[in-house]
Amino acid sequence: MLESFADADLVILVDAMQSGGKPGEIRRFDVTDEPLSADLSSFSSTHVFNLTEALELGRALGQLPGRLLVFGVEAANFDLGTPISPEVESAARELDGLIRQELDHHKSLS
Repeated sequence: MLESFADADLVILVDAMQSGGKPGEIRRFDVTDEPLSADLSSFSSTHVFNLTEALELGRALGQLPGRLLVFGVEAANFDLGTPISPEVESAARELDGLIRQELDHHKSLS
């Protein structure tokens, strides 16, 4: 993942999270200059590193993009094979608009 965006101007990542919020809740983090807070190490992962750890490894290696935004969506359930909840499905549609706004804003600065 890190190699794929090291030279990018802007990267927007979306990931499921479990922080005790309501399912479908969307949180936006600008991690360009600041790490994700320690209480958000609950980004889900089926890999060796979770998202927070991977991003901080990228920061240490100097491989982060010029601007890095993370949208976390509070998941309802992480059980394998469980279908997406209506709240998370709704959040996915909302995220479409939020990401388009971020891209439009970025283009206006270029």
